[in-house]
Amino acid sequence: MKKTTITTTFLLIFLSAVNSFSALLQEINRVEQAQTIKLYLSFDKLPAYSLDQTGRRIDLILEDTILGPRAKLPHPGENVIRYAPIKSNNNLTLSLGLRYLPEKQAIMVASGKQLILEITTGSLYTKSFKELSRQLDGLSQGKGNNLNYLTPLSTSPYRYNWKSFFSEYQPEIKIKLPVSISWPPFPMVQFLPPMFAENSALLPKNLLNDGKNNKWPGLLLALPGLIEKSTNPLEQRKLALIYGEVLARAGRYEESYRQFYLIQKSYPKTFLATLAHYLLLHVQADNVDKFLADFEIEQVANRIPKSNPLFPYIFINQIELALGADDLAKMNTLLLQDNIGLPADLENAKAVRQADYWHAINQPIKAAAAYNIASWEKVLTKQPYSRNGFCDTLFTQKKYSKGANCYGKLASYSNLKDSLSMVLYRRASCQEKAGRLKNQTARLAFEQVAEAFPNQEGGIRARLRSYDLAITAAKSPETMGKIAGQYLEIAEKEPQRDVSEEAYFKGALAFYLAGENSACLKTLKKMHSSLQFGRLHETGQALLLEAIPKEVQRLASEKKYKQIIIILEQNKESFANGWIDDQVTKELAKAYYALGLYQKAHQVFLYLLTNGPSHNETIYLPLIHSAYYAGAYIRVTDYCRRYQIFYPEGKDYREIRLYMCKALLALGRNVAALQNLPDPLPQSAAAQKIATKVFFYNGLYQKVLDLAKKRTNNFPESLFFQAESLWQLGNRSTAYSLFQQIEKTSMYNGQSLYRQAEFLLQNNQENRARRVLQQLTEDASETSWAKLAQQELVLLNISEMGKE
Repeated sequence: MKKTTITTTFLLIFLSAVNSFSALLQEINRVEQAQTIKLYLSFDKLPAYSLDQTGRRIDLILEDTILGPRAKLPHPGENVIRYAPIKSNNNLTLSLGLRYLPEKQAIMVASGKQLILEITTGSLYTKSFKELSRQLDGLSQGKGNNLNYLTPLSTSPYRYNWKSFFSEYQPEIKIKLPVSISWPPFPMVQFLPPMFAENSALLPKNLLNDGKNNKWPGLLLALPGLIEKSTNPLEQRKLALIYGEVLARAGRYEESYRQFYLIQKSYPKTFLATLAHYLLLHVQADNVDKFLADFEIEQVANRIPKSNPLFPYIFINQIELALGADDLAKMNTLLLQDNIGLPADLENAKAVRQADYWHAINQPIKAAAAYNIASWEKVLTKQPYSRNGFCDTLFTQKKYSKGANCYGKLASYSNLKDSLSMVLYRRASCQEKAGRLKNQTARLAFEQVAEAFPNQEGGIRARLRSYDLAITAAKSPETMGKIAGQYLEIAEKEPQRDVSEEAYFKGALAFYLAGENSACLKTLKKMHSSLQFGRLHETGQALLLEAIPKEVQRLASEKKYKQIIIILEQNKESFANGWIDDQVTKELAKAYYALGLYQKAHQVFLYLLTNGPSHNETIYLPLIHSAYYAGAYIRVTDYCRRYQIFYPEGKDYREIRLYMCKALLALGRNVAALQNLPDPLPQSAAAQKIATKVFFYNGLYQKVLDLAKKRTNNFPESLFFQAESLWQLGNRSTAYSLFQQIEKTSMYNGQSLYRQAEFLLQNNQENRARRVLQQLTEDASETSWAKLAQQELVLLNISEMGKE
């Protein structure tokens, strides 16, 4: 009766508490698998909830909830070290303390009254992976087998036919020619009011015809005499202007400059001075500074009425000077003006400048349409800049035959100066692409340009092209390697960045085609370090990604592990971007391992396991090897445990289980090592060696001796283990004989000597025992066995003194 009353009272109190909350947590069930924990939480009604994670702690916050009497918290396990309910106000927090940092967690509603908390547990290597990644200096930031497939190599058009680069790649070439400023008709005095065209009568007809036909020598001889003969000051001024104009048109710029300067100074604020200023701008634009001329021509335009026949020419000149000054916005504004009447020849000139504008802003289709009007040929003949633009659009549109003819005409201009080499190079390129020149003939054509202009851009590019044609015809690796060296000679001497970059890359590619991957990588390194982010930067990266695996494979076959590490550490960017595949990374890990850099090897193998394909079985064994020799025994046990879970039938199962035993022994967990020993024991020498140690450190001495009988090949420590086992089992005479056989260099030498001394003392051979103990204190003075020997010697001395 009393018990029933107490229970009823408790329930009444509990139910009263429940009424003040909105939800009752009735039951908690746990399902734990290898990598997953699921908690099933059942309620009388579903509460509001939230999930919070801080480091290794996960909090499930249940609002207005109370823990029911039947809701028992699970016991801690391998992955969860603590379950704790925390009450705060009306909320219940279920707090989980995890052994390792969790990989992810989520909460789901299973039914109207049940929540499922699912946690993907971490591991020791999950917890430490970020730290290990930082230690890898960038090598572990990639994506492993989740390879970034948008790599420079995967997107390269040359990936499956690198040799095609030599025929398909077209460098960006801009032949820079000056903009010629259009001249009004001769003589300029015809634009001088009020007489205008009548002013031309100042010149005899023969001289006037010479001027209209650009025959300036006769005019230069005659004009000083005409000025001297004239008695009319106004005529003298006009003739002086004509004389300055002839000097300018004849190319005698300094003399013309002085002439125009004197006219402006002598007759300021006159229309004659304005014309002199205009002609002076022509001289400046052609010889000194188009920017200054572009700035000042507006002053001239403002002083000339639009009704003057000269004004349309000034308008065209404004367009040309804007182009020459690279002020394309201003040029476009002027071209859009349609309120200025132009004679037919100037309409054509404006239309050509419109084509120049399209070409200058890289609109080749519009430029081609604008240039491609036959009636403009006359204008193009006078304008090398426009002719060059027209030729370039023909090349861009792959109209190579017409382009060759166009560049042929352009090459005939007398004012090309340093640009002639580029024009001839482009003409040869058009001829080659049009099929007019076959390989050998084309090579000769380019070599002729190269020899004629050895130090100019066109000559150097022609030399490169001759090498391109040579390598496409090459059959042997030796020939390709030789040509690669010729490319490098240009690359290292050429100051122009794009030409140097092209030469470097072609040299690297020639080495690659010759099978010289090491030279290829070295050349690409030079290219990328000295010429960063050029036009061929990404193509160079693509070739790098092509060459690295082949070179690493060669070095691995030759066991040149240091070179593998150097190459891959020099290309950290490729790892960081996820461009290097796992096979290359695996060779890096093997190289670290082979060189005894076990910590580095461990880190790289761990990276491969974490970032590679899910549950990559082949990585576990080398990962465990490297971790063991790096002294990371706790991690070894973690890796071994995971392998055993994921691959219970795996081909490396037994060997990995043996490494588990070795790591547990190193950690002093001898019983656990015994529990993990494979049964039946493999017959290999390695397995029996490990088993011997496991049995020995667990005190199973008879099993140690049984194994020794089965072995055909003893390992260095086996003699000691047999001797000590015999000693522990009481067969001390046989043990003594074995202890005597242990070498002085053995790590067990101290214990062996001590056991010998013990045996001798037990058999009343005190003097011999004293000598052995003395030897022990000398041979291993820092060991605990040596200290025991010293104590034993002291006791022997005391005993000796007592006898006296």
